[in-house]
Amino acid sequence: AIGVDNLPELRRALRRCFDSVGSPWTSAWCLADSGCRVPNSGRKKKSQQKQQFGQPGSFELVCVSELIDWQRERRQSGRALPVWLKQLAFCLGYRGGLQFFCLVGDAFQLTERPVAQSFLVVIRRLIELHLYKEAAQAATALYIQELLSPDELVLPLIGQDKVGVAEEFLDSNPDAQLATLRYLDDALENGKSLVLELNDRRLPDLRPEKLLPQQLRKLLDRLTKKFGVDPADVCPARAKRLTADKVRFLLRERLINRCLSRAALSEQLDQLIDPILDDPELQREIVTSLMQHGKLDEALNYSLQEFCWTMEDLPHRLQDRYEAWRQLPGNWAEADSEDDQSAGFPGGFASASASAESPTLTLPLELESDGVVWVDSAEEFQLAVGHIQAASRLGIDAEWSSNSNSCPASSSALIQLLQIAIEEPNRRVYLFDLPSLLQVKQQHWLSLTGVLADPAVPKLGIGIGEDLRRLSQVLSAAGSPLPSAVQFNGLVDLDGLAKRLVAEHPELLHRLNRSATDECGGERGLSELCQQVLGRRLDKSERLSDWSRRPLRRSQIVYAALDALCPLLVRQALLLAATSDESRLIVESMFLPAMAESDLKTASTNNGSVIVGVDPALRGLDSRLRDQLGSDLHAEFTVKHVQSSRVHR
Repeated sequence: AIGVDNLPELRRALRRCFDSVGSPWTSAWCLADSGCRVPNSGRKKKSQQKQQFGQPGSFELVCVSELIDWQRERRQSGRALPVWLKQLAFCLGYRGGLQFFCLVGDAFQLTERPVAQSFLVVIRRLIELHLYKEAAQAATALYIQELLSPDELVLPLIGQDKVGVAEEFLDSNPDAQLATLRYLDDALENGKSLVLELNDRRLPDLRPEKLLPQQLRKLLDRLTKKFGVDPADVCPARAKRLTADKVRFLLRERLINRCLSRAALSEQLDQLIDPILDDPELQREIVTSLMQHGKLDEALNYSLQEFCWTMEDLPHRLQDRYEAWRQLPGNWAEADSEDDQSAGFPGGFASASASAESPTLTLPLELESDGVVWVDSAEEFQLAVGHIQAASRLGIDAEWSSNSNSCPASSSALIQLLQIAIEEPNRRVYLFDLPSLLQVKQQHWLSLTGVLADPAVPKLGIGIGEDLRRLSQVLSAAGSPLPSAVQFNGLVDLDGLAKRLVAEHPELLHRLNRSATDECGGERGLSELCQQVLGRRLDKSERLSDWSRRPLRRSQIVYAALDALCPLLVRQALLLAATSDESRLIVESMFLPAMAESDLKTASTNNGSVIVGVDPALRGLDSRLRDQLGSDLHAEFTVKHVQSSRVHR
């Protein structure tokens, strides 16, 4: 008569009941079983009774929860309950949802192994009746998921597009997770038709499209990541496919996109050499791809030195190539070294190799001797930060290195190198070796992050926000004292600037004798910008190098230095092309960070007026500024105002 509307009184009444009766479990079952007939503001329609049974706030759930609390306080246990009462409790839990079923299992000790196994017959009967969701909830509540094979329960749930129920079934049982992953992996490897298998069982509401190989691969990938399982240990077919996918990605970057040098390809394949050696078909694919693109020497090197093929295994073209190399003096494997010497830093620089198709950028002459500084100690760190603090703007980039299970550009990549370029007092590029600097003292890191957080110092780059975010993650993971609340300000992402120049300011490109078109030879990002403004592309063949190896090759050093320096070179070239104060102002505005509204209001408060440089295309900005700041827009905004570090932009 009390009902759940007066919950405190209901709990007290239940406690009095459990204390006064001989078997509180029998009383609790009777009360919960009759819960649908207890007055409840949530049950107004008979049609709603079934779906609301055991839901949060219901009488039966309060009753079972109170029984659990009572047992804990009185140190009582339902372990010795008669079998018939546990069977009734199972039926009670079955009527509600998973949460209610789990509570009933705890209250009546249904999860004890012998008791739980005794209900396996009932669960399999539910499966025979195609009540898969109910069977999954019962097995989950009793913690006996591993006793049901994946094809019994998980497969039908996937086929009915009830993946959420299947994941809920697997979440709390690692043994069932591994069994399911192995089952799906084996089915994909052997081309097993799961649709035909479920059709034989006359599965209702079957969704065949959910069992297509592509869908099952996506599901397997997601479950593997969710459960934190190493594919090499549990899913050999998936691990084999991931290796093949990465190898094809690397070959495409090397042979088609030309974004990977020979040495960089060798470094990446070295990380995958064990699964490659276990896959003869993948070995043949690597060799064939290299041969098709004219890389006979590389193909021969992999065939004989890495894969240990015999002469009989070699294709005829490679056999002929080998015979030709035998006529040359010296070691044939060393003759075709391209530009991938392993000479590390320091020791001088060589310009990045120029392609016959399109010239590439080289380091400015003043940097080739001592203008690129390798920073891997606390003393060098202090000296570099001192020079960086004196600079008015920075060029920033970072290089990442991935683990063997992901593509080099994936989100799991780890930052290995931070490059910061400055223009004054002397042009320099500092290469911070992150693995060597993680234990640098707190005040040193604070001095660098202070510069990176200063909104008055523009930081130029492509994807610079992502680079600094990953820097913060690496330092935090290593226990470095980087302030958790630090915000990197003054960032100027130049992504898309090349297209803006073509669309909005073609006159600047004409003065540089550049073609004001979108055609940049297929270049993207910073390379596209350099091609458009400087007339030369960036050699991106080291982009996917293994940046965790030390020492770095000279070509890697050159690539890393240019990545940070080029934004500053682009700005300088555009300023030289600007012939009027207005055009110089336009160029300067391209390389200035956006000013936050709070900063504008602060500037208005401190100085009484705000001077703002505006692109003529931004019509209506003057009225918006007047409404926001209460000050007029000044048209007289010369280059000297922009260059002054004290003026709010």
